[in-house]
Amino acid sequence: MNVLSTMKNTVSSGTMSVTAKDFYHNILDVLSLDPVAALELVKNVKNLPSTIRDGIFFECFEAYILNLNKYDHKKKVFIEDNLKKMAILLAEVSPNDEADYVGDPKKIHEYSKRIVKLIDDCGTIQKAVYLANISRAFAKHDIDRRLFFKLGQCIRMLTEEDLLFLKENVKEGTISGESDYIDDFRGLGLMYEVDGGFSYSWRAFKLLEYALDYEGKVRVPEKFPQRNVLTVATDDDIEALFN
Repeated sequence: MNVLSTMKNTVSSGTMSVTAKDFYHNILDVLSLDPVAALELVKNVKNLPSTIRDGIFFECFEAYILNLNKYDHKKKVFIEDNLKKMAILLAEVSPNDEADYVGDPKKIHEYSKRIVKLIDDCGTIQKAVYLANISRAFAKHDIDRRLFFKLGQCIRMLTEEDLLFLKENVKEGTISGESDYIDDFRGLGLMYEVDGGFSYSWRAFKLLEYALDYEGKVRVPEKFPQRNVLTVATDDDIEALFN
């Protein structure tokens, strides 16, 4: 019996005899299967008694699956299969002998865990959509694996309000240091200090381009302001202070 059949039987049994750990690993396996099967699983699980946190996760998981792949709601079919494309890409670039993972898309647990964790930490459907956007970009080779997880971390760590602020305010030029958002953005590499204030980074523009306004008309600057790097005082500089 394959993984999907096992999961369907578990969901429909009513007894939920499978442990949480087994169910968790089954979800990881679904990430490398047909997105239709993944969506069906989510719908079935959502009908089971669950905690509020469980409900939030599956809502976000459903939003992620639906927005990762173009979906024809009338025909109830997916037009593309970015879920499988992404699984294969991750499998190709990340062999891991220690985890018994040598590039086979069916053994993608290590990266699947990171993706499930990102979905679990979304907390809102909109953030799950942003995560689906960067996943589509990754599946289409628009971004690489490293940038995918960097942008995913930004989505995970920032609130929906923070992300909306970025969507409306990321721009070229120097920004004043009066915004309450600056410390949070600097900590994630989205903003840095320049002479006379702060500047949005290359990563901020990539977050806008591939997550917040994916397939929009985002222009990424070719050049960015120079960082305001503090220099270490020399002995001559210190001596000059006392002369």
